[in-house]
Amino acid sequence: DNINYEIDFVKDIYETDFYPETHHNFVVDEDDQYVICVIEKNIPDTNLHRALVLSKRGYKETTISVEKTDGFSLFIERVYESVKIFCEGYKNVQYIPQPLFSKDLLLLEQKHPQHRSGIKVGVIYCAKGQVDTLEMLSNVVPKSSHSHFWAFLDILGEEIDLSTWQGYRGDMGREKETTYGHNWKNVDVIYHVAPMLNSEARRRLIGNDVAVIFFVEDGMFDTSQICKLGTVPQVFAVVQPKSQGQYMVGFFRNKNIHSFGPMPPSRLVNATELKEIILTKSYNGLMMTTYSPPLNRLYYLPRQATLEEIISKYLRDIKKQPKVRERVERRKLSEDFCTDTWIRVTASLIKSINAKNVSRRCLFFVDSSGIKIHDIKTKQKVYQWHLNEVVKWGVSQSSINNKILTIVVSCNNIKEAVRIKCSDMARVIQLMNEFLQDKFLTTL
Repeated sequence: DNINYEIDFVKDIYETDFYPETHHNFVVDEDDQYVICVIEKNIPDTNLHRALVLSKRGYKETTISVEKTDGFSLFIERVYESVKIFCEGYKNVQYIPQPLFSKDLLLLEQKHPQHRSGIKVGVIYCAKGQVDTLEMLSNVVPKSSHSHFWAFLDILGEEIDLSTWQGYRGDMGREKETTYGHNWKNVDVIYHVAPMLNSEARRRLIGNDVAVIFFVEDGMFDTSQICKLGTVPQVFAVVQPKSQGQYMVGFFRNKNIHSFGPMPPSRLVNATELKEIILTKSYNGLMMTTYSPPLNRLYYLPRQATLEEIISKYLRDIKKQPKVRERVERRKLSEDFCTDTWIRVTASLIKSINAKNVSRRCLFFVDSSGIKIHDIKTKQKVYQWHLNEVVKWGVSQSSINNKILTIVVSCNNIKEAVRIKCSDMARVIQLMNEFLQDKFLTTL
């Protein structure tokens, strides 16, 4: 049988993939609060943007479709709407513009990482005919005996001196004692070997090990007494030596734990295969218990508490300062309007023949998403129409040197017109021609 030794290594990608990039954070304030981060730069040749959902369960990477647009404010609006669609229409979605929010999310990742750089595994010796798990814990196996137990441990790792060991300790102190350990695929593995521990250490360490290995010297293994180990152990391996350096290996788990790989082979395995399959299965089992009851609460609850603390601080700040978002967007909007894509104009809206027409200095722009006119001082939107709302447009001569652009629109079956004066009317006409040539009228 071919064995897939791939470990379920969950990468904490906020620090590496999102934090260095310009991204925008949104809080979904429902029963379980969570954050959605959206990278501003789209995936090449698409309208898709990489997104990351940060919740008590960890991370979920996805993509969000955002319609292309110009200008920061309109972009944020489009992302906001896309996020609401992604959240299945939840109304309580809040944009968090403060840069410090991203730094706090970085601290969340560092405080509650998903990946494991160190694991601890209990190892219990089972003599022939033993059934009681507590009796197995008390077994003494002299190294001078003919047992295969110590050769098995030499396969899994090497003996280490705890007083000088600098790596992951697996809850073991710095006493002048030895145990078995190993660095495997950049993961420190510490074995709590029952025959090397006193009674108190067996209870304290192996009783709190999620993954436990039973080495069965000979005979059958009875799983009925496993419950005596306590409620923490969830993932188990059973190993029995056979002839010519071959081993039989099997696995079982608590019924609440979701399945995980690799699938154990139906044949005997050699020493190299034994080490890889036990460590891979133990690591993946430990990862799965993080997301399965009853131990998932040990990860979910502390992470959710930290996340809610971060979120409440910034939501509270926004309530105290309701203009925070507007100020940030206005500042960014000003940067966008400094580009050459916007045209300075004087605009006035004509609602009826006798109505008083108030002219104001504005910034004008048109693209495939529509016509936009913003106040030149506040940078706030004055008029905006989609292209399909434009009925007709054209240019008339008001004097020898001036031309007036008139745009007729129909919104909710109400026709309106806006008149625009500009020193660079040729450029305005060029933009209008580019997107609305089919609606051009020579006279208005």
